[in-house]
Amino acid sequence: MLFFLPSLDPEGFNKAVEGDCSGEKFSGESFDHQISPEGSLLSTRPELAALKSFLTASKYTLVLSIEARGMWVRYPLDNPVENNGLVQGAVTDDEDLLSYLASSYSLDHPTMHTEVNCNGHRFPTGVIRGAEWSPAPNSLQDFMYLNRGSYMISSHVTCCKYPDHSELKRLWRDNLEPLMGFIAQAQQCKLSYNRLGLVGLVVSVPVGHLCRTQFESCFGLDPEL
Repeated sequence: MLFFLPSLDPEGFNKAVEGDCSGEKFSGESFDHQISPEGSLLSTRPELAALKSFLTASKYTLVLSIEARGMWVRYPLDNPVENNGLVQGAVTDDEDLLSYLASSYSLDHPTMHTEVNCNGHRFPTGVIRGAEWSPAPNSLQDFMYLNRGSYMISSHVTCCKYPDHSELKRLWRDNLEPLMGFIAQAQQCKLSYNRLGLVGLVVSVPVGHLCRTQFESCFGLDPEL
């Protein structure tokens, strides 16, 4: 089952100006960086409460956020945490799988993997762990991974914060194949994954993470035995 949630961040979109690549005319709070890894809401906006309700109402295998301000794919963690058995600093136990998912999107994109310079930032493979780029606490990615047990990556598809409408066809064309590839990843092995278990496959305890040798084999990775 696929879920689509368009236009997520309420950054004063009605006050924004088409073609304003800097995003300086945006105002208001962003949904991102407003939910702690423990699930506490850091804003009283009703939209944020509705978002948390949506994210916690179902169990999601993979989550993809389409964003601007770059030409790369970002994966968790966005902010280092104290070692808790799943994470060492900003590197999770699922580092290889998360980087694989991010790399798959970048490589399927015609230019993302070619070290595009975006506002002074550039990454050789078009992939970056969030904490290495711009450490930020309370991100949606970290909440979904640490609290909900979901694998979430964020694809930054344009350097311009609010691109001109004439760019939309190109953006759609450039990202169609990566998007379809990501959907295929979600369907691979007919996964029904969540932090409490994976139907038909072995999970670890007590956190319920899917045993790495099982999950990695679904994605064609070479697990270390």
